[in-house]
Amino acid sequence: MSNYEDYRSDSLYKISTLLNDSNSRPILFVGAGISRRYISSPDWIGLLEYFIEANPNKKYPIGYYTQDRMDKLPEVGSLIANEYYDFAWQKQAEGIFPKEVYSTSFSRSIFLKQRISEFLGSKMSEFAVNGHNYQEELEALIRITPHAVVTTNYDMLMEHIFPKHNPIIGQQVIRARESTNYGHLLKIHGCVTQPSEIVISKEDYDVFMGKQKYLIAKLLTYFMEYPIIFLGYALSDENIKSILSDVSEIIKSDDDEPVSNIWFIEWQEDPIPDKAKAPTDKVVDLGNGKTIRINYLLVNSFTELFVSLQQNINEPVDIIRELENNIYNIVKSKTVTNLEVDVLDIRRITDIDILSTQLGFKPIEEMATVIVR
Repeated sequence: MSNYEDYRSDSLYKISTLLNDSNSRPILFVGAGISRRYISSPDWIGLLEYFIEANPNKKYPIGYYTQDRMDKLPEVGSLIANEYYDFAWQKQAEGIFPKEVYSTSFSRSIFLKQRISEFLGSKMSEFAVNGHNYQEELEALIRITPHAVVTTNYDMLMEHIFPKHNPIIGQQVIRARESTNYGHLLKIHGCVTQPSEIVISKEDYDVFMGKQKYLIAKLLTYFMEYPIIFLGYALSDENIKSILSDVSEIIKSDDDEPVSNIWFIEWQEDPIPDKAKAPTDKVVDLGNGKTIRINYLLVNSFTELFVSLQQNINEPVDIIRELENNIYNIVKSKTVTNLEVDVLDIRRITDIDILSTQLGFKPIEEMATVIVR
C-alpha cells in the first residue's frame, strides 16, 4: 500500500478500536463544512456576504464590513442586522416580514435571522440522499448511531440524517436536564425553526459566551467518557478552540501524546497523492499560552470514516432514550406510587438481552464462563 493508504487505514483502525474499547457510541461535533458539502450552504462569511447583496437597501460591499473586522465576524453580523432592521421598518406596511417579528419581545436582529431561516430552509428543500453527488457518503453517515450530535449549524440537515435524535435548541441545551442524555441533537447556535435563537450578531455571541461555562459543564461528560469526532470544522475555528480551551485542563494528557478520545477530521478537496505523508495528530493553539494535542485525520472522502464509525446497533434510538428517561424517573421518585414513568413503553421492551445490555449487565452465559474459569 502507499504511504497515504497506510496512514488512512491505520487511523480508521484506531478509531474503530476506540469505539470498541470505550464500549460507547461516538459524539459527533458537526460544523459548517458538512452543510457546505451536502446542501451547498455558504460558510459564515459567505452567509453574511449573501445577505449584504440580498438587501434591497444595500449600501456597501462585503469589504466595507470586513476590512478591519475579518477576525470579528459577530460585529459584521451586528452591522448587517441593523441594516435589515432599518429596511424592515421602512417596509413594514408592505408585509415583507411576518407581522409577529415586529413585536417588542424580539431584538432588532430578528429580521436578519428571519431571512437566514428562509434561505437555509430553501437549501434543505432541495436536499435528497437519493441521487446526491455524495449519496454513498450520506448513506454511510445515516447508518452511524451516535450517542449525541452537537452542531453550530442552523439548518436541519442533521434532523434529516438522524431523525430519531431529539433536537434541543439554543438556551434549552443548558436548561434542559436531559440534554446530554442519549439520543439528542444539540443545536448550540440555534436553529431555523426558532429564528430568535440563532447566534449571528455580537450581542448574540456575548450572551452565548457569557453562558458557555454552563454549556461546558454540560458537555464535560462527553469529553471524559465518549469518543469525540469533529467534522466540518477548521482547526482555527474559534468555536472549537473555545470549547477545547475550557475543557483542556481536565482532559489534557501527556504533551507528547494526543488526547486519546478526540479526533479531528479534515476534508481536502484536492485528491490526496499516494505518497502524501499526513500528520496523525496536531497541536491546537488555544491562546493564552495553552495548547492541546488531538488526533488528526486528513481525508478526501468521508465514506470510509463513516463506515468505521458504524457499530451494528439495531435498538431504536427513541426507545433507548425513553428507557433512559424512565430509569431516571424511577431513581428520583420518592415512592413507588409517585413514579413519573411511562410503564407502557417499558412493557414494549420484550427482549431481555437488549434491556440488560442497555443497563450494563453482562449476559448470563458470559458470566457463567467467567465463573468457570
